[in-house]
Amino acid sequence: METKQNERIKAIDFGRGMSVLVMILVHTLWVYGSVETQRDSTLGHVVHFLGKGTAMFLVSMGVSFVLSSRQSVGGSMKRGLIILAVGYLMNILKFIVPLEVFHTMPEGFLQDYGWTRPLSAGKLIWLASLGDILQLAGLALFFMGLANRYVKNKYGLLIIALVIAIPSRLLSGVSTEITGLHYVCELLFSDGWHVYFPAFPWMSFMFAGMFFGRWYKELEYDQDLLFKKMLTWGIILLLIGGGLCYYDFSYHFGDFFHLGPGGAFYLLGLNLVVFWLVHLCVKNAKTNYFLSLTYYCSKNVTSMYVIQWTLVFWGTMIFGYKTHDPLTTVLIMPIIVVATFGVNYLFQITKNNVLRGLTSL
Repeated sequence: METKQNERIKAIDFGRGMSVLVMILVHTLWVYGSVETQRDSTLGHVVHFLGKGTAMFLVSMGVSFVLSSRQSVGGSMKRGLIILAVGYLMNILKFIVPLEVFHTMPEGFLQDYGWTRPLSAGKLIWLASLGDILQLAGLALFFMGLANRYVKNKYGLLIIALVIAIPSRLLSGVSTEITGLHYVCELLFSDGWHVYFPAFPWMSFMFAGMFFGRWYKELEYDQDLLFKKMLTWGIILLLIGGGLCYYDFSYHFGDFFHLGPGGAFYLLGLNLVVFWLVHLCVKNAKTNYFLSLTYYCSKNVTSMYVIQWTLVFWGTMIFGYKTHDPLTTVLIMPIIVVATFGVNYLFQITKNNVLRGLTSL
């Protein structure tokens, strides 16, 4: 019989899985939709609003980390290195392969950066080292492993989240000219487009998730009570963050990727409230095709993230780059979704066969 401790948190799995599905729609819009489609259409507004659920994935990561049986400092650092490696492999697949192997990347992509062919080694390295959410996750695992080991009080984790979020705008752009260390500063404090998810403030969402994961244990794995706590904190953070963003939107929210403290509080609060709503919807829901689909996405989040980004950029040889109206963009979206699931299915079969072959040696 499944105990409360071993019971899956459906809302966490659903939220993480939905993040996967939404990000495919967002990235399809960004790469194939025209500037007008992205900026002015109803489709663009709706998809960009849904894209604010990125925080849901990061909070889910924090909760799941605390509840995982793999919590050693060494183990979390090893996983962090693996995710970082996967993140840079993804950059090579989505940028370097279509640019230098297939030679299919549209000129519009280069024009966005003000570049012309042939690309120098420095520009290729710049693309290969782009900071995305996998770089954030890999880097965060180093700190999460240490915090989980040495910070015993759940409020200590909350304080860390606040320490990361509150000075984020003040630290934005802090760097050095020292080679190597400059890139580390970008991963931590970027205010530009080489790193989309700097650790300050985005890592605060993981630590907020760890805070709720630790609280969940103290609540003796009572899911209803956990999500009521999330609702309360969500409303408080939503009001504080919303008020700060209203006071100075440019400082506190900025361009979404490089948030200030108010923007971080607002997004965290919004997603905590959504988590409560999701819990109400799925806690007693019977298994159906859509729920199974989201749980599948949650289980395969890393591979599906890499695959969808790769397919989106490889697909520019067919669909072009930032040229389509809303209707055409909508029609492309299910093609990318189905292709992502298909390639991931083949990848999982191949991976399992290889693992079975290795264990039989």
